[in-house]
Amino acid sequence: MSLVSALFARLTELPSILAARLRTIDYRSSLEFASTARALGNGRILNPGGRREAVRVGMRTVLRGELFVFPHSGCIHIGDWGFLGENSRIWSSSQVVIGDRVLISHDVNIHDTNGHPIDAGARFAQTKEILLRGHPVDITTIASKPIRIGDDVWIGFGAMIAKGVTIGDGAIIAAHSVVTHDVEAWTMVMGNPARMTRKLDPK
Repeated sequence: MSLVSALFARLTELPSILAARLRTIDYRSSLEFASTARALGNGRILNPGGRREAVRVGMRTVLRGELFVFPHSGCIHIGDWGFLGENSRIWSSSQVVIGDRVLISHDVNIHDTNGHPIDAGARFAQTKEILLRGHPVDITTIASKPIRIGDDVWIGFGAMIAKGVTIGDGAIIAAHSVVTHDVEAWTMVMGNPARMTRKLDPK
């Protein structure tokens, strides 16, 4: 390979190398992103509203999925030693608070909002605005409720956590479960809708 070809090949790699580096640098300067937290692989944080307090990621937490805070409101706070798997998404228009040592597997969806209006006309108007100008910053008609996830929770792959849900400490959400109601601490739930299948030993 000639020197010119080698340099060209290296230059074509630069965007991805710089993107990976700038992503972490940007998170730490514009968000509350702990010095030992990491965004790896496809991990990313979208905070179009630019509110620094909207996203907080704790020490030793690893993100391989997506955090998205809507421009008009919302916040996502994740504690220490957490993990968010590939293709998992946490979207907030209200508030998502996640404790310490929470393991969230791949393909999990955690959404504290309906995302779109129930009324078809309003839904089309909102969708059109998103497609033409980006997410609106003035939303009052879309239902949103906080989600709270305690410490030491394990959420299996493909699960979905709906708005307004509280998951107690140490709970396990089985793979592909759809959680629409609160989950007691130290219990395992599974199914659609998710129901308790067993009690767990907190020791």
